[in-house]
Parts: sequence; C-alpha cells; structure tokens
Amino acid sequence: MRILPIAYPSSFSLTAMFWCLAQVSLLPVAAQNTATFNQIQPEHVQIVRDEWGVPHIFGKTDADVGYGLAWANAEDAFAVMQETVLTGKSMMGLYQGKEGAVRDYLMAALDIPTIVQSRYQNDFSEAFRRYLDGYTQGLNAYARAHPREVLVQGSFPVTPQELIQGSVFITTYMVYAMREIEAIVKGRYALDHAGAVGSNAYALRSGRTADGNTYLAINPHQPMEGPFSFYECHVTSEEGWNFHGGMYHNGLLPGFGNSDYLGWAMTYNALDLVDTYRLEMDPKRKYHYRFDGGYRELERKRIWLDIRFGPAVVKVPKWVYWSVYGPTFQHEDEFFGVRFGNTFNILAGEQLYRMNKATSFTQWREAMLMRGVPRFNFIYADREDNIYYVDNGQIPDRKPGYDWTGAVPGVSSENLWTEFIPYDSLPQVLNPKAGYVFNTNNSSFHCTAWGQNADSTNKARYPDHAGYKSSDNNRALRFEELISTQAKFEFEGFKAIKFDNQFPACSPFLASCEVLFNLDTTAYPHLAESIELLNAWDGHANPESSAATLFALTIDKVFQANHLGYDEFSNGFILQPPALIKGLEEAQAHLLHYFKQVQVPLQEFQRIIRGDIDLPLPGYFDVLAANYSQPAEDGRYQVFVGDAYTQFVSFGPNGVERLETLQPFGSSSRELSPHYTDQMALFAERRTKSMAMDKAGILARAVKIYHPGLDQLQPSPENFSLDKKNTPEH
Repeated sequence: MRILPIAYPSSFSLTAMFWCLAQVSLLPVAAQNTATFNQIQPEHVQIVRDEWGVPHIFGKTDADVGYGLAWANAEDAFAVMQETVLTGKSMMGLYQGKEGAVRDYLMAALDIPTIVQSRYQNDFSEAFRRYLDGYTQGLNAYARAHPREVLVQGSFPVTPQELIQGSVFITTYMVYAMREIEAIVKGRYALDHAGAVGSNAYALRSGRTADGNTYLAINPHQPMEGPFSFYECHVTSEEGWNFHGGMYHNGLLPGFGNSDYLGWAMTYNALDLVDTYRLEMDPKRKYHYRFDGGYRELERKRIWLDIRFGPAVVKVPKWVYWSVYGPTFQHEDEFFGVRFGNTFNILAGEQLYRMNKATSFTQWREAMLMRGVPRFNFIYADREDNIYYVDNGQIPDRKPGYDWTGAVPGVSSENLWTEFIPYDSLPQVLNPKAGYVFNTNNSSFHCTAWGQNADSTNKARYPDHAGYKSSDNNRALRFEELISTQAKFEFEGFKAIKFDNQFPACSPFLASCEVLFNLDTTAYPHLAESIELLNAWDGHANPESSAATLFALTIDKVFQANHLGYDEFSNGFILQPPALIKGLEEAQAHLLHYFKQVQVPLQEFQRIIRGDIDLPLPGYFDVLAANYSQPAEDGRYQVFVGDAYTQFVSFGPNGVERLETLQPFGSSSRELSPHYTDQMALFAERRTKSMAMDKAGILARAVKIYHPGLDQLQPSPENFSLDKKNTPEH
C-alpha cells in the first residue's frame, strides 16, 4: 500500500518550487582545505568478504578502516554513493538537470558550504578528521581506479569537507526543513506533518530473557533501494574500534548497530524542530526588515547554478538571502526566515563516531550530549545489562506565548531562540522495572510498561510546542500484547516479535474500518463474495490469506481517495460508510480485472522483486513486520519500503554472544554481483544470517580476503566474483 511511512530526501516535490522562486542567502564560500594527513597505505587495510558479501574491514588505524569502508561501499554501490558526493559539491544540476539543481540551490540558500568550511577544523576532533581523511582517500582511490564509473566529469577528487557538506544537507531533510521551505514558497506557512519515518526497536534486560542475556532489536523502515537504503558493514581497527551495523550509502560510518560492549537502534520521532519567522519589510527600502525597533538589510548574494539540458550546460542566476533568523525565503512580496538547530551544527558524524567507539553507557551518553544528531528516538542496550530509551532531538527552547506551528512574527529578538531544550529534560528511561524499552514511532510516553517510570514519561512535564506524539500506532499496541504473553523470552521468541504480522485487538485504525466487517450481502449483492471474505477474516496478514489482500487493497483505495496518511494508523479516521464501500468496490474491480477472481492470496498479490527474482513477501502496513507497497504494471503490488535492515543482538557479560542480521536484497547494488539478490529468499522466509564480531570467527568464514586496489583478483563491477577457489591466500 502506498501510504508512505517515510519522508526521505527527494528533490521531486521541490522542482516546481525552484522554478517559481524569483529570488533567496549565502555568505562567501571559504577556500577549501585540501591538505591531508598521512597517505593511507592500502596494504594496512584488509577487506574480508563473507559468504553473503558483507564487508568486514580491518586496519591498523581508524583512518585505515575509513579507507577500506569507502572502497568496499564503492565496490558494491558506487553509483548510489555519488549522489551525496554530487550534493556536497553542488553538482546535482550537472547530473539531474533542473531537478538536481533544486538541491544545489538549497545548498547555497542554507549556506552549508560556508558553515562547514568555517567550522570543520575547530568543531571536529583530530581523531575524527583523520578518519574522514582516510575515508576520503579511499573513495578518491576507487574513483581514480574506475574512471568510467564516475557519473559527472570533474566531480572527483572529493574533499572531506565536501563529504560533510553532503551529510549536513541530508540532516536538513531529517528535520523537515525542506518541507517548511516548500510550504513558504507555495504560500503555506504551517508545517504539514503527514507522513513519518518508520522503524521498530526494542530491548530486554536479563530479567526478561531465558538465558539472562540482554537483547537488542534494530529494525529501521526505509526505502529498500537507492541512496537512503542501508549498507551493512563491519569495521575493526587496532585503535579500539569493533562495530557491526548499517549506514546510508556513503554515510561515512555506521549509524546504528553494536560493538563488543553496546549497541543502539534509532526510530523516527515527530518532533517539531523547524520554525518560520514572518519578516516585516520596510515599505520604503527594498530588502530591509524591522528588527528590535530598527531596520536591518537582508544579506543577498547572486549565485549561478550549472544545469544540464541534454548535452548543454546552462548557467542560471538566482538570488539567496540571509536574515538574523537564518536562511530566508520569499513568497510574492513577503520574506520568511527559517531557523532550525542544525543550521549551525555539523556534529552528527563526530557524535556517531564517538558512539561507535564508546565502551560504556557513560561514554555513549556523553557522545549523545553533543546534540549533533538532530532527531530520532534511541533504544540502547549493553553487556552491563543496561537498557535505555530517549526521545532525542534538537528541540528549540522557545518562548511561550507564540503559535510555533505557523509563522511567528519576525520583528524582535524576543522570540529568537538560541538554545535547545537540555538533554536531561528530554523524555528518557533507564532500566525500567518492566525490563524492556521499545519504540515503533509511537508516543514517547509509552516506551515501557504503562505506569512505569512515570516521572520520566509524564507528558505534562514537556512543552506542547516540542511536537511529542501522544498516540500509539498498531505496532506499539501489538508489541505490548506480545511482550505481556511471557515473563521471559528465548532469543528466538524475541526475534519472532519483530516478524509478527497481526493487528492488535484494540486498534483505533481497525475500529474506523468496522463498517467493512459488518456489511450485509443482501444490501450489496455485487460485493457478496468480498463481504464474506472480510467478515470471516481473522485479522492476520498471512501469506495464504485472500482477505488480507482484499483489505490491503481496499485501504489503499480509501486512503488515496480521501487523502489520509500515516497518522490515521494511530488515531483512526472518520469516514461515512459510502467512502469505505467505494474503496471495497474499487478493490474488487482491481482483483477481477487483473486476477479474474476476488480470492487472491496475499503471497500472490504482494511481492518483493529485484532483477529476475520475484518472491512472495509476508508482512503488512503498520504491523511489526512492516511492508509498504505500490502498484506494478501487472496488477500486483511491489514492496518498496519496509524492513530495510534488521539486526538482533544478544549481549552476555563478556560481550556479544549472538549477532544476526538481514537485508531485503543483498550487500551489493550491482546487477552482476552474486550478492545483488542472494538475501531475498531469507528475507521472504524471515530467516536471518549469523555474523561474528571476532576476527578469527570472520576469517574462518571468509570467502575473499584482499587489500583495496592492490590484489590482482580485486573484485570489480565487471567481474565481481566471491568464489573461494579464486581467493588469494594471505
């Protein structure tokens, strides 16, 4: 179904905005610092590929590991990685034409290059800068060795600063700044929160597990392909780094996963992190706005965008603006300043780096205090039997008395916030009595058993303007049903929770659909067979269920026709019976047209497809085994968003005792790779693959071992083989 559970980066919706903008603020870009640290020696970097093609990177230093990670990711998905490279270099217009130029324009309007260049040296530690330098060297080395794969001439070499520029740009999407900007230029001044990034995460303490270990489940719901799908990797250096997890392609380092000591997951939260200020312009002087009793002049800069039109490149002029509030945009005769935390914050990468290398909850929490990651719930677990939840975000410390959901007056410093709500004031729970924490994009105040840790999860303690969710979706309600069925869970039972495909017994969403389950066949004889199917349905999205297919298709038709969104899964909806009946009629017509019958099992209707592999896929919208699909040409629905990555961890007192992962397709985005589709059967059958954290265990299962760019049998996109008989001996 096409109710999109995420709002991931895309320039499509902003294309029209770009061409209707007359003018917007940029300070001069500082000269880039291209000096590097020591040149990485590839012989110090070892890439070990296991039977699934997952790269395990070993190096003497963290910088060595960065070099190997960039190289390995490029082997698997260089074309995908280059989108963030081109974004960071403001070259998307040369790649995607006017559509890509929107991104280049926004890079300039948000002044990201200046901010990064001015802060890079002082804001980042030397250790992280060394790592970034090593990563950049690895990416440039791959581009140099494979020039035919470079998408835009002149885009390499890239600098560490340009990679951070691309990363910072992505975080602006995470806080929904781009959606606010679009609302401004289209004349809508309130941020529309329809749609949200989905994910599941939960953790159990030893008192809730049969073997006395501490369990962690990581399950982000994202696009299954493209720049914002996930890349699985394992990094190990002799500088105390050993981490297995996932990251975006060209994401610089793992963003979630586990070390020998601890691990964490992230889920989307709906916090309001962006504010819009309506400027009061001087009627006598153009580009002057009132502020604190006087007038100030907007900073203006004319920029030139390089945009490809077929074989030609055209330079297009645009204006960008900056006010005391930050980047400023124009709609007709009005100007609006946009302000959000990471306008001036580039620390997300450094924070994740420190979290990767933390060896205790104290160190991990110290990294969180950097406040570089702009949003997301975090679910944490470690080998010391700590579990933790925090609804994290760069929430502005706003002045009461204003309607912060719309455009507030931008005339004085009275409402010009400069600080975030303190970290200790965020909703959070450490080691609750119930022995578990969880989040499924539901309310921050229901992160453990109801009534537990009430002081930390009492909504009355928190400001309304923060945007905290107060409702529970179907996944949250179903999780509580399942977690209450047992006092202690075996590891397999712990995993089974994530693969559950049933709606909860008490679901506001299902209650809104009640009319569909009580229709009289005599009143609607043309729908008799469909009505009987729904009346007999047990609510399970089982592969063999034809009722599950009919219901999913009906809800898709209803949601599309009535402009309903993701929030309706939590809060339910109110529609008159004719709207639901019309959806059922359209669903039945669809099935009869494409399948010649109403009774079509879910396994025949909902598919996961890549290349020549076409498999049935269990799961459903807003169940714990979450899948969201869209129509294919043959009438079936193809999953495109859902369980983009899954990782289960069992921590014993001495470290990781079990580590299992799963991806929807495979480790490679290259069609000729054997790892392009080799995990699809596992994914469809809900089976995981076992991973090792220690080098001996990894080498024992190694299929290929090599140094990036040095070995004769180095994998290449033209002949990517991981056959043991072709593995060089080391």
